[in-house]
Amino acid sequence: MEQLQHFSHEHPLLFKGEAPQKKIEASSDPPVLCSACDDAVLGPNYSCDQCSNHEFILHQSCAQLPREILQHPMHSNHPLLLITSKSRSYRRYACDVCRKLFEGFSYTCSECRFDIDIKCASNFKNIGCILHFSHKHILTLSDNPSGGGPPVYCIGCLEQVLGPSYICKRNSLREKSCSIVLHKSCAELPLEIQHPMHRQHPLMLNLSGAQECHCDACDQDCSSRFTYNCFQCDFNLHLKCASDWKDFQHFSHEHPLLFNKREASGQPALCSACEDLVLGPNYSCNRCSDFILHKSCAKLPREILQHPMHNKHPLLLLTGKSRSYSQYACDVCRKSFKSFSYTCSECSFDIDLKCASNFKNMGCILHFSHKHILTLSDNPSGGRPPASCIGCLEQVLGPGYICKRNLLREGSCSTVLHKSCAELPLEIQHPMHHQHSLMLNLNGARECHCDACDQDCSSRFTYNCFQCNFNLHLKCASDWKGFQHFNHEHPLLFNKHEASGQPALCSACEDPVLGPNYSCNRCFHFILHQSCAQLPREILQHPMHNKHPLLLITSKSRSYGRYACDICRKVFGGFSYTCSECRFDIDIKCASTFRNIDCIVHFSHKHILSLSDSPSGGGPPVSCTGCLEPVLGPSYICKRNLRDKSCSIHLHKSCAELPLEIQHPMHRQHSLILNLNGARECHCDACDQDCSRRFTYSCFQCDFNIDLKCASEKGFKHFSHEHPLMFKRGNKAKEYTGLLVICDGCQDPILGPSYTCINTYRRRKCCFNLHKSCAELPSEIQHPVHRQHPLFLLNSIQNIKVRCLCNACNQPCIYRYNCSICDFNLHLKCASNWENIIGNASHEHQFIVLPMELADLHINCHICGDYWNGSAYYICSICQLLVHQECASLPRDIKMSGHQHRLKLTWFLEDIYPKDQLCVVCRTSVEKSRAVYYCHECCGYVSHTTCTILAYFREEENPNRFSADDDDEFDDDGQIEHFSHQHLLLVNDHRELVQDERTITCEGCIRPINTITETFYSCTNQEQSCHFFLHDICARLPAKMFIPLLHSHVFTLLSRAPSFDGVFQCYMCGIFNQGFVYSCQECASPAGDNLFYLDVECSMYWRDKTLKHESHAHQLLLCTEWEDVYCRGCGSDIFFCFSCKKCNYYLCISCVKLPLTGRHRYDEHPLELTYASAEDELGEYYCEVCEGTRNPAHWFYECKDCEFDCHPHCILGRYPYVKLGSTYKHDAHAAHHVTLVSKWKSPIRLDKRDNILPCEKCGILCKGLVFECKECNINFHRDGCCGTINLESSRSSPQIKELS
Repeated sequence: MEQLQHFSHEHPLLFKGEAPQKKIEASSDPPVLCSACDDAVLGPNYSCDQCSNHEFILHQSCAQLPREILQHPMHSNHPLLLITSKSRSYRRYACDVCRKLFEGFSYTCSECRFDIDIKCASNFKNIGCILHFSHKHILTLSDNPSGGGPPVYCIGCLEQVLGPSYICKRNSLREKSCSIVLHKSCAELPLEIQHPMHRQHPLMLNLSGAQECHCDACDQDCSSRFTYNCFQCDFNLHLKCASDWKDFQHFSHEHPLLFNKREASGQPALCSACEDLVLGPNYSCNRCSDFILHKSCAKLPREILQHPMHNKHPLLLLTGKSRSYSQYACDVCRKSFKSFSYTCSECSFDIDLKCASNFKNMGCILHFSHKHILTLSDNPSGGRPPASCIGCLEQVLGPGYICKRNLLREGSCSTVLHKSCAELPLEIQHPMHHQHSLMLNLNGARECHCDACDQDCSSRFTYNCFQCNFNLHLKCASDWKGFQHFNHEHPLLFNKHEASGQPALCSACEDPVLGPNYSCNRCFHFILHQSCAQLPREILQHPMHNKHPLLLITSKSRSYGRYACDICRKVFGGFSYTCSECRFDIDIKCASTFRNIDCIVHFSHKHILSLSDSPSGGGPPVSCTGCLEPVLGPSYICKRNLRDKSCSIHLHKSCAELPLEIQHPMHRQHSLILNLNGARECHCDACDQDCSRRFTYSCFQCDFNIDLKCASEKGFKHFSHEHPLMFKRGNKAKEYTGLLVICDGCQDPILGPSYTCINTYRRRKCCFNLHKSCAELPSEIQHPVHRQHPLFLLNSIQNIKVRCLCNACNQPCIYRYNCSICDFNLHLKCASNWENIIGNASHEHQFIVLPMELADLHINCHICGDYWNGSAYYICSICQLLVHQECASLPRDIKMSGHQHRLKLTWFLEDIYPKDQLCVVCRTSVEKSRAVYYCHECCGYVSHTTCTILAYFREEENPNRFSADDDDEFDDDGQIEHFSHQHLLLVNDHRELVQDERTITCEGCIRPINTITETFYSCTNQEQSCHFFLHDICARLPAKMFIPLLHSHVFTLLSRAPSFDGVFQCYMCGIFNQGFVYSCQECASPAGDNLFYLDVECSMYWRDKTLKHESHAHQLLLCTEWEDVYCRGCGSDIFFCFSCKKCNYYLCISCVKLPLTGRHRYDEHPLELTYASAEDELGEYYCEVCEGTRNPAHWFYECKDCEFDCHPHCILGRYPYVKLGSTYKHDAHAAHHVTLVSKWKSPIRLDKRDNILPCEKCGILCKGLVFECKECNINFHRDGCCGTINLESSRSSPQIKELS
């Protein structure tokens, strides 16, 4: 029998191939344990027969363990010795790898007090442990490094750890806990690499400590993180540059080039491309010390297809080695170079790099008239006699373009061009040749004449139409001001000065031509004034004849040669404006200057009326047709030619100029039209006098008439009296001797201008009088004494029994300003004598601090409207303002980043904007009695003080309101790495897909994705059953969002809510959701509960706060103030909503989210969202799905073809954004998985389909979202808070309410 003398035991050990008989004989006894590993011995072993009862026994494998391990991966600093419990100073030990307690053998380092049990010593790779150079303890792989606590960060890259990582879990009994965390990828980085940026030596992975360290590639700080270093050369690379580095291979050099942000030390080198000093970023070769390029030179294009200096052929970028000649002369600047050049080998054209990119700054052009490049010169003659321009053949005395070709390459060129001639347009449109464009051309030796001036224009620039053989030299082309007149067949030439000799007569107006004119060079008898040539062909509505348009015609166009003007009655033979239907002719002078000849067309007469100083003409006096009074001064008369009967119409100048339409205070309903009453009987409604056969102002709709005298008097209808009031100028107080008249408004005597009832004025029995000032009081005012509400002007004459006292003077008042809400009255004298001492931009008076205890009072601030209790408050006794301490100390002006001007503070907005205004921050109404900030330069820019101050400080703390993820994560190949998924996502563009009938759901918003019309991302590992999809907009959501009007903290985007099942209830709409969520981390409780959750769709509403819904004609605004209103869609009370304040229209957020169409398995047609029900004769409305009653005023889905009506929740489900049917492991039911289901009581009484069971824990019925175990037929509350009803109770959505 085999024996073994083991170092740990004094007796020899015998080998046995079977387990000890004790195990077989008595199965009830505990198994025999190995003295080394403390495990049961069930196979071959070594045991001591001398020690009774199997006191010492070893597994065969444990007996053959080595005594010493020189370098163990878990502890490579010192050897590990195999010792027993008797050899250690402590009996039990904790393994430094798995942290379990053992009493058997251990591998120990006494220097480091390191213990590892024999299992971990041999199988450490299978338990996910490593020993990393960056930490002295063993690191263990973990799937949840944060353990539900705050986020942790990797010590290698300093980024947040969101997936599997290595952590240190040192026992706190031995030493302090270590919070070291490493990404799995960072922990598995190679310790040594060869990098193209530093080929001299290998780079070692190192953890930079507190010392300052910068990356030699990107110059970023890489202290306190992993870097690859060469300590010999002091070279550093951080992880990103080490992994993403790509060499730059330039076509002109055989080795890869390295990028350097700073210039090289020592003497500056010359660029191998442009031969300039390299003083900034550059590319250089580590192997070839003489090759270096500017960053800009290294990125030059290899080919320029069309360069302005040489557009015939492409230019190729060549080096000195690529050319057949090493040195070249630039064809632009004529300097010699040996470096790179842009070359055209066909034309032997070379241009250096600077001239190729900056040719415009060097004054060089390529002109069609010369084959070489022309250069701008201030002295083109160069001291020699002046040269002539090849374009105009005139001397060049100023700046010009010249050609300076080198004599070594080809012959000298003496071409010179004026700067103006060189910059002429190559193509023009000219009035002398409308058919085609004219092209700039250099005429050669052929004879050529200008078609305008008939001068020779050979051997110079001309504008030509080769198709028509038409030529114009430069002077005629530029100085020409001519056109083709409709009345003449030839083009007309413009002449600035009159023609020499006898003045000619204008062919249009027959007056002498003494100034600028248009004439025909071929027809000497045709000439026009410049003004006559530019007359319009047609006048649509002329004041002298507005029935039909007037056409400009000539004598040739008329059937009669000469004509008599219908205004001045003179005879003409030239042009005329004519109406052929009415045989109306007017000469062009009268047509344009009719106002200067005092002519009008009046509605009361069909002919033109002329102003006359003596209308009677020495005969008997005549009467005015308008007022039937004698005409004694200037008036308008009709002087028709004797070919018609004479018209004896006369009008006073004042009557002829009366306005045709007025707004009169005696008839405010409609406008009054000036009218000439005929034979019909008519009476004035003001004075009851006959106004037939004269001018009256009438409203034909109401049969209201008023004569001219009453219309001119200042009368109006006052609200306090049933009759119209007439204005009386009155006498001065010193001259008044009659009976005093008392004002019915203020009860003071009337001694000046006043308004009196027309019945009294016309000696009828009505005695009502008002001061002019009392009658013109505004009906509504905002008064400093009572700023809470507006005051309305009222009177108590009709009800004498009601006795009103003024709240200011305590005196009785008949006319007073009243606030019906507060029962506040103000006498007219008290209202008008109150001193207005309010400033425009800020408060002018000092507040007084009154140390008054307000603990028992309920007072609201007049500025912000908030209630408070405090020890003191601020008051302005002049303005009667009671304000908070914070409101009293508001800054007078403030600067917001979203507006270009400073905002000023005003305490009373009505002084600046009398109409209602909206706050530009929260988009709600601004009450005019409160202080606001406004911009005095931009009309309508107003904001609440609280909105302005809150937005100002939030901008100081969070300069970036929305912080989106870096766009670099969206690769060009369409793949992205999203934080919500472990695999890469691939973009699916709807334009590249065929029709796909699959129904897929976005994991962000839990809405269906239309694969035909929408762009979305899908998981690249779909072959491994990973079906993850995201809308494009959901993939680009900002990681942080700050909404100051909703919450004071920043919202953070999470891929799922931290609840048990990922379900949360949106704070705005109250709908349950299982997608992405914006959460406030600062408001979260230690247990993970949080009230401030926002789903993705609600967060988007805060971007612009406006919405256009099909149910309403106007645009809806997001309401941020909670009001006592009800939703038009579902009738529920609303917290957040979209509203149209103008129409008193409100929609809750959940109704806004309803899709316009839906489907149900019982109906083959799509169902449309309907906003109102048709009236039913029986008045009964039911849902076709649940058979419950339906409110006809609420929205529903309808199929008109099938008469199929149903509740929205019966089509979409109670929880459309929750993944019902998902299974979870519930703590209260460990036997089986539970399923998330929706359970609601049927509206039908005693419906057998109801399956609502009590909760297994608390006994209360489970309704709404419920966890169900179908195998055991038991239910649990979803929220886990037994004893309370579902979360819907706090803020219910109409989609999840149970119908009554």
